[in-house]
Amino acid sequence: TSSQDDTPRIFSEPWDYSDANGLDWQEQMRLLVPTIQLASSRRGDRVDIIYQNGGRYLRVLFTDAKTGEQSTGEFYFTPNDSTVQFRVGTISAGPAGLVSSSMKNMERCEMIRKEMRYQKLPILRN
Repeated sequence: TSSQDDTPRIFSEPWDYSDANGLDWQEQMRLLVPTIQLASSRRGDRVDIIYQNGGRYLRVLFTDAKTGEQSTGEFYFTPNDSTVQFRVGTISAGPAGLVSSSMKNMERCEMIRKEMRYQKLPILRN
C-alpha cells in the first residue's frame, strides 16, 4: 500500500495530523515509532527500526507472526504541511524488491493510522 502510487488496490490516502495533539512533526515522529510497535505487537508481529536519523523519514521492517512474511515500511512527514506519506510493501526475492498488494499491509497501516488518530486526506482523481 502506498500514498504515492495511485495504482488501484495499491493506493492509500496520505494521512493528515492537523487534528492530532500538536502540529510539530518531530513530536508526531516521536509518537509514531511506539505506535507502530504497539500496533505490531497487537497483531503478534515483530517490527525492527531500519533507519531513523532524527529527521522526517522512518523505515521499518515488519515480520508477520503467522507467516514470517517480511514487509518494509516507509513513513515521511512532509515539510511545511501536516501530511504523512507512506508505503508498506512485502519484500520479494525478485528484482522488483517490493510487492505492495498484501492486504495485511493495508490492515497494518490502518491500525497505525487509527491508533495515531490521523485522518485520511481525500485525494481527487480524474
